[in-house]
Amino acid sequence: MLSLKGATMIAKRKILLPFIIFSLLFVVLIEAQEIKPYAEVMNLQGEVILNHDHQLSPAAKGSLLYDGDMILTKENSFAIVKFSDNGAISKVFSNSTLTINMSQREQSFMKTLTLDVGKVWSEVTKGKGDFYIQTPTSVAAVKGTGFMINVDAQTGFTTLQVYEGTVEFSNEFGKIEITAGNQGFSNGIDTPSFQVMENVQAPESLMETTIPEEPRIESPEQQHQQQEKPEVELQSVDEPKTETETDKPKAPRKSILPGALGIGTVTIDGVTYTRIRLMPEVPIWKFKIGFDFDILIDGDGGIRKKDWDNFNAYLNKIMYLEFANRHDPLYFRLGAFPSVKFGHGLIMRDYTNMLDYPATKQLGAEIAVNTKTLGLGFDVFCPNVDEHNIFAARVKGVPFAATGIPFLNNLEVGMTAVTDLDQFGGIRARKNEFFPDEWADYNMGDWENIYHVIHGDTTGFSSWYEANKDSLHQHHYPDNLDDKERVAIIGADYTLPLVNTKLFKLYHYGELAHILDYGSGAVFPGFGAKF
Repeated sequence: MLSLKGATMIAKRKILLPFIIFSLLFVVLIEAQEIKPYAEVMNLQGEVILNHDHQLSPAAKGSLLYDGDMILTKENSFAIVKFSDNGAISKVFSNSTLTINMSQREQSFMKTLTLDVGKVWSEVTKGKGDFYIQTPTSVAAVKGTGFMINVDAQTGFTTLQVYEGTVEFSNEFGKIEITAGNQGFSNGIDTPSFQVMENVQAPESLMETTIPEEPRIESPEQQHQQQEKPEVELQSVDEPKTETETDKPKAPRKSILPGALGIGTVTIDGVTYTRIRLMPEVPIWKFKIGFDFDILIDGDGGIRKKDWDNFNAYLNKIMYLEFANRHDPLYFRLGAFPSVKFGHGLIMRDYTNMLDYPATKQLGAEIAVNTKTLGLGFDVFCPNVDEHNIFAARVKGVPFAATGIPFLNNLEVGMTAVTDLDQFGGIRARKNEFFPDEWADYNMGDWENIYHVIHGDTTGFSSWYEANKDSLHQHHYPDNLDDKERVAIIGADYTLPLVNTKLFKLYHYGELAHILDYGSGAVFPGFGAKF
């Protein structure tokens, strides 16, 4: 009997040992890749903010970008991004939100950019890996081309202009090939369409602004040849320093006082100021206070007093107040939320109350309670306490924790509910922002005059008018736009840990959601890992 047990134990060890060794090697490989920056901000203008690992910081020339980083450009600003395999360069225009996701394939990257709103120009080198741009209504697959893609802030309507090469333009209803000299359109409810552009040459001014200096991020080959270096560093480039530049970082963002520093210039009411942007996070016991100091210094060395002349001005410098961590027994946060996720993200993922930050600052609130009794936990979130129209709540637990049944004793189940008490509020607030209702009666000649005033000439008017004439002459607003219409979503999910160690966690999950009075959706099967 003992010999049989011993043989069984030896057999189990023979099975587990290779699995453990493989898992450790996998973890080491992934962690080695994670420390690498995949791109760099080569140039920028105005106010550009980076969201790295849910931490906000002002971007500077030389800022490193990692997988999952988000770039937010504000009014009259832009950022030029160079990828480290020299495979692409992208210019992110003002009022845009772009998330960068990359994975390495041999000596090149698969680059997937998600453009939620705004405009991006990209030049992609052929043979340097795959390049995709996803928008709310389409996907553009690129292999060597120069193109512009624009996403409407209200509708997600996507316009793609191709100046060189070919782009595969698709959505869930179909796909088409857009060749140089053509532009494509996608509204998310029909197959993409295209038409010939009147001006098939990219503006020279655009090309000039996107030509970067020599890249300072090491290529994958160079990183392999210099393995003796324990940290990822930028290659040095001899170039003059200016007032608007900051020293480039030599390692991933770490500091004694978490936060970041940005220096630039801004003109307000005809006065040019030197702008110093500080966004530190101050830890006090279990509390964390995030500040946003925007210091404007005039030519005489004086600080702009208007930003510091009353109590509300000082209070406005606080970006958020946070207590503990989200999985601690008690957690709460007030203020700004760069990214919020409930469950596995089918209902709420990467939600933020900072789309118009800092022009509009919303006071959000979240409170979470986690207990040891069957892992019960409760979480409530409101992104705007002043308007209190949107609410999200979640309850979770580990129902089989006391049974001792392998795997099942770690099974976590949860339920999520989200409601918007005024789903038309955003449309109602912004419906006249771009095209007032009285403009719907303008004819084509009226619009041509307006186009000439805005652009200085009528080049490209015909294609622009053809693409937008329906929305110009008829507003497709709901008949009950002035009513407060409620919409609610409910869902359930589960998480089943398969491997749970300090170094490596592997889990299986599924999630189901239903929009009341509408439809349902699900994610199954899902697998995830944490390191």
